[in-house]
Amino acid sequence: MELEIGLKFPNRETAMLAVKNYNIRRSAEYKVVESDQTRYVCRCKQFGDQCRWMVRVAKTRSSRFWKIRKYLGPHSCLASSMSQDHAQLDSNVICQHIFPMVHADATICVKVLQGSVESAYGYKVSYKKVWHAKQKAIARIFGDWEESYDQLRRYLTALQAFVPGTIVDLETRPYYVGNTLDRESVMFHQVFWSFPSCVEAFRHCKPLVSVDGTHLYGKYAGTLLMGIAQDDNNNILPVAFALVERENTDSWYFFLTNLRRHVATRPGVLLISDRHAAIKAALEREGCGWEHNVYCVRHIASNFATSFKSKEAKRHLVNAAYSKTQEQSQYYLELISSEDPVTSPQMMEWIRGLKPPKWLQHLDEGRRYGHMTTNLSECINSVLKGARNLPVCAIVKSTYHRLNELFVLKGRQAQAQIASGQVFSQFLQKAILANREGIPQMLVTPYDRNTTIFTVDEIAAVGVQSRFRVNLQYRRYDCGFFQALHYPCAHALAACAYARLDWQQYVDLVYRVESVFRVYEKEFQPMSDEEIWPPREGRRLHPNPLLRRSMEGRPVSTRIRNEMDDVEPGPGKRCGLCRTPGHTRRNCPHVSSS
Repeated sequence: MELEIGLKFPNRETAMLAVKNYNIRRSAEYKVVESDQTRYVCRCKQFGDQCRWMVRVAKTRSSRFWKIRKYLGPHSCLASSMSQDHAQLDSNVICQHIFPMVHADATICVKVLQGSVESAYGYKVSYKKVWHAKQKAIARIFGDWEESYDQLRRYLTALQAFVPGTIVDLETRPYYVGNTLDRESVMFHQVFWSFPSCVEAFRHCKPLVSVDGTHLYGKYAGTLLMGIAQDDNNNILPVAFALVERENTDSWYFFLTNLRRHVATRPGVLLISDRHAAIKAALEREGCGWEHNVYCVRHIASNFATSFKSKEAKRHLVNAAYSKTQEQSQYYLELISSEDPVTSPQMMEWIRGLKPPKWLQHLDEGRRYGHMTTNLSECINSVLKGARNLPVCAIVKSTYHRLNELFVLKGRQAQAQIASGQVFSQFLQKAILANREGIPQMLVTPYDRNTTIFTVDEIAAVGVQSRFRVNLQYRRYDCGFFQALHYPCAHALAACAYARLDWQQYVDLVYRVESVFRVYEKEFQPMSDEEIWPPREGRRLHPNPLLRRSMEGRPVSTRIRNEMDDVEPGPGKRCGLCRTPGHTRRNCPHVSSS
């Protein structure tokens, strides 16, 4: 667009963007001479020497429009230097350009936005500048970051009014302006919430819940704590959330007590977590309410690898944890104890410091259902990763809308499977088919008249034979499979086939399609229009100013790598010019000094 005298703009911001875009397109830079609420005057940086370009935009007295009053153009100068960036290509201009893309997908990667800006303007802008532009776009779409905290209280009140049964526990602290207490305001501390559909769903899930936390990446720091259940088809299902300032004993106690009191109310529910010191301390506090808790084996293996550098010993440790019998577990522990005469005693001493029921599957009384890690919690990072960049009120809204989408999808799938005559979940069907493959290599011998006790000889291809006792009446097998997973192993299926018994009677009820459907049966209710929401009650809610991120740099948006990532070492860094290791392009010996 060419600038000209008389050109009108609806407001000051639009006029400024037009002037900036004009100069960016022509690779020219200017400086602002005057700028206030009634005028905006700019001159070329080379004004007076090589160029006479200038523009004066002023607000008209008779209307609210802004109009170009004076214009000397176009530029008659040439850019004195070439640059990959432009002074006027700031975060406001970039925000205007990327706004439609962010509005369509708030999770869009900053690098994708960088590429779009470069294609549109011909300049390669920094990641930092585009990141800040994206934050401004998010604020325009989802509301101001500071205002979002006050909007949160009204949204939670509306949820409780229009979605009866919504659980909310909001905690605040006194708010100070300098050293003066503001009696009209309070400061956000932490909030727990869960939806009635999630509370009802957990009653039909496996009796276990995994907890984890993930950092927020927006303007204000914080942590999103989550309670993750698993339906009877091994699908992850978030059932409870909390926004806290940071992970510590108080915040975990706040979350775990609310989770136990309002959601995981069934007796005997198992809690799976990592060995975070704050979680351990919270569980030890009186009133937390969790009788059964175990550790994530992946985190245990990571801690072990930090202390001892033996990958072989780490692998044996994981195998011992996953073993379904004491004999198997002891076998792998003995391999660790005999691995190295120097480090093995230290490794075994470290292992003895762990309480066996907390990490060994064969001692968990079948409460884990085979889930040895908090991977199901970590998987939710990908589901809510985009939401972690949003203001707090938008985060809570996104949990409601995304869970609604999940309930609709999974409910339809389960309903269709029931209509097609299926009895068991897809997960169970695949597991039974895999276990059936071993039946032809098994020899079954009955040991009672009622055909409930058997021995099953497993004949391997090399001629090795292993014998397992099977008691169908009490559902106990020497391999420990049923006790851990609650559905028949290959040995039990072989015994059922021999005695012509229906194996389906030995499958736990949680694996039936009807159970999967009941998880998603209670649907979410649509929220009413925001115009008729109840007004905000109570004092104004502010964020903690100490949690505001520094404007320098950007937060890291990926998990810090550690031993748990199990990445094999690469070939190492190479020179960017000659591609040989041992040096960089700055000191490459193959580049001529001339």
